[in-house]
Amino acid sequence: MNAIIRRYSSVMHGNYRWAGVKYGVVMAAGLCFSLFLRYILGYSANAPIAKDETWVVFVALLLMSLVLVFHYRRNLTEKKISFKEGFLVSFYACLVACVIYAVFMYGYTLYIDNSALDSFHDRTIDVMTRTIAASEHRDIDSVVLPEMPYLVMWGMVLNMIMSILVAFVTGIFCRNEKKQLYE
Repeated sequence: MNAIIRRYSSVMHGNYRWAGVKYGVVMAAGLCFSLFLRYILGYSANAPIAKDETWVVFVALLLMSLVLVFHYRRNLTEKKISFKEGFLVSFYACLVACVIYAVFMYGYTLYIDNSALDSFHDRTIDVMTRTIAASEHRDIDSVVLPEMPYLVMWGMVLNMIMSILVAFVTGIFCRNEKKQLYE
């Protein structure tokens, strides 16, 4: 059985938990600033927030994660990082960033840009109408739309799932240490 399972020794070269929290706050600040800048420039009036915001967030998470993990690796004394350490730094950073960003989005849609939630509901009704018309011929008035806290939670869960994928990609591209098998 031991011949089938490979065992790797794992050495962490830095404080990946603290780096993940610190970089997560930096990533969240970048995401929040970009959303607020988009609102100030008037972009949200022409293109509602929920339309393309998710792809912007995912690409921004990936790029910021890559840059910050490269920065983390550069600041290590041995300048070596394994896949596991790169993954954990990126995952913690994305996790912290997604939670902070979800709280910011909640406040943003309630107090700054109320039209974002209305636009999201209008598009949801449109999609539901087309889906119901194509499948069951039910009345759209019988469909209950989710409330704001549920939308925030769903957005946070979706961003956390994407954080895992971002962490995998970051861990693969940022590693420069190959692990040795031990018997």
